[in-house]
Amino acid sequence: MKPSDLTRELPETTLGLYIRDLRTQKRIPLRTFAKKLAELSRNSTDPEYARATNYSPGFISDIENGRRYPSERVLELIAEILDVTVEDLRNNDNRMPTEDLQRLHAINPMFGFAFRRAVNFIKSEKLSPEDVLRRLSSDTQPHHINNEHDQQ
Repeated sequence: MKPSDLTRELPETTLGLYIRDLRTQKRIPLRTFAKKLAELSRNSTDPEYARATNYSPGFISDIENGRRYPSERVLELIAEILDVTVEDLRNNDNRMPTEDLQRLHAINPMFGFAFRRAVNFIKSEKLSPEDVLRRLSSDTQPHHINNEHDQQ
């Protein structure tokens, strides 16, 4: 990966601001957007989501201002209204992937140790996000760990 690719990976906006930008580009007023979200939800084949129709302009405003984050289902509905992919929206979500980190830790507790060491290293070295990405992308060779099998 070239250094210029590193900055392209970093999000330039938040998920909420990205949603607002898309909504305003499509000239969809906040109240209209909330109504469309409620309609799509009501028309859902999943009864749980069909009942959850309390998508007020305040709810949308909270998402756009980063005070609230949409669930996966709401993200799908927003993507449909804005005519973008869910992946496009996710790519603009720069929150820490805590659920992914917790899943990895549940699979192997050593991930918790590794993440803690990484955070401590980032803090002690005062690394920027670009520094971390650069180090990760330049580390293309796997580290060789000596063990008893290697010494035979």
